[in-house]
Amino acid sequence: MMFLIKLAFWGCLILLLMPSSTEDKQALYDTLKQTAHDLSQFCTRNPGVCEKAQNGFFHVVQKVRVGAEMLEETLSDSAATPLPHLNAAQDPPSVSAASDKNQNTLNEDDLVPAWRAPK
Repeated sequence: MMFLIKLAFWGCLILLLMPSSTEDKQALYDTLKQTAHDLSQFCTRNPGVCEKAQNGFFHVVQKVRVGAEMLEETLSDSAATPLPHLNAAQDPPSVSAASDKNQNTLNEDDLVPAWRAPK
């Protein structure tokens, strides 16, 4: 339902902005042509702004490249080391002695549940 409301809103907005007569169409085309010309001359009027924008764009592209290289390296490393698969005939890996020593470290007082009043 919300999709239909949004669709109706944007459709009405587009219809309101569309020119209705040939004079309106010509005025719209002339305005668009002048705007395109102004935008194409922007860097000649403001070379400092264009240079800063170009440097910023260069840094963004460089960061995207580094991120893509990191992702590619991560994916290639994970593809190069296959995951161990166990067959039904194989035994599961044994637990090492170091992890055995870290098990069952609670004393008797720790195992007693905390007292709670009845509800």
